[in-house]
Amino acid sequence: MPKRYKGKNDRYLQIERDYYLGPSGEIDDIINHSCNPNTGLKFTPKGIFLVAIRDVKIGDEITWDYSSTLFGSSWKMKCDCREENCRRIIGDFTLLDRRIQQKYLRLGIIPKHLKEYMESTRHSVYNKGVRIKKHAQIA
Repeated sequence: MPKRYKGKNDRYLQIERDYYLGPSGEIDDIINHSCNPNTGLKFTPKGIFLVAIRDVKIGDEITWDYSSTLFGSSWKMKCDCREENCRRIIGDFTLLDRRIQQKYLRLGIIPKHLKEYMESTRHSVYNKGVRIKKHAQIA
């Protein structure tokens, strides 16, 4: 991922462990994050699709959880979604509460590299009895 992009040009989406999709210049570049999203990204052999994960009413803002695709990254951003369940930080998938990770897996809105991570026994977050953090601290 290019390091030189900042601000409005920093709109990269991790689609595989080592691959990112850059800005398209279309409306999808400006869909906001929410800790209680109404959509998610479905990764299929035919492409990546934004799908509703709960009812979206006319006039609702379309949102998705940026942490649902990010893995192995130290990138973090302060969250200001104002949802009741706001985590206050957007970051790596591994920082999400296990229940949220499992929900996204059940909904089919995480990429292959995160499914593989969740199925792996070498990642301590999934070992029985290991306590995980609910969210990261802003550095």
